Amino acid sequence: MRLRSCSAAAMLAATLSSAGPALSSSLVINGDFSAGNSGFSSDYAFRSPINGETQYNVVPGKHINDSSSNSYGDWTAITSDPSGGNGNVLIANGATSPGERVWDESVSVKPFTNYVFSFYAADVNYTSASNADILASINGTALGSPLATTQSWQSASYNWSSGKLSGGVTLALIDTNTQAAFNDFALDFISMSPAVSSTPLPAALPLFVSSLGIAGAALWRRRRVRQCSVAGA
Repeated sequence: MRLRSCSAAAMLAATLSSAGPALSSSLVINGDFSAGNSGFSSDYAFRSPINGETQYNVVPGKHINDSSSNSYGDWTAITSDPSGGNGNVLIANGATSPGERVWDESVSVKPFTNYVFSFYAADVNYTSASNADILASINGTALGSPLATTQSWQSASYNWSSGKLSGGVTLALIDTNTQAAFNDFALDFISMSPAVSSTPLPAALPLFVSSLGIAGAALWRRRRVRQCSVAGA
């Protein structure tokens, strides 16, 4: 019986230590663009170099203003990815028609689950600016207000609950600024992950803990508490 009590206590400790927050990996396939121009769709045209509106390119952070990336020569505000490194980023010359998706991807969600949709964005034109306003949406429904870009990386994060939805949903990012001149921006680190949550304790655990407490009190009163290592004595 003493051996069973020790095993039960160990099981309780393991259950308690495993109960806590855990962040799952992103559902987005290529959110940091490390795989280049792949894993997502766009209403913009892929061009290298960019030479007009409604076009995008995927380039290393330090090469945003290279002539092979764009034809303008004044995209000097951002020279790295959001981490300060030289990872790939998506750069774009904004669309002049509303509703054009610069980035979209379908991911599979579970019902009755909370998610966080996040991304980084920045204006890339240092000398002149008509800053992009990046709107996030899921299945065509906007998530809050657009992120107003500046000449440094800014992050946006939105909570979303799947409700009864199960399976594929479409994530999208749209520049709601439709001005042609200087409406140039970059995107990176796009993510869709289950929200951090705590694992609930099993329903029977409080009763189990109470039983252990009662048994412990009885043993203390009888002054017969012994270590598990001498259980076979």
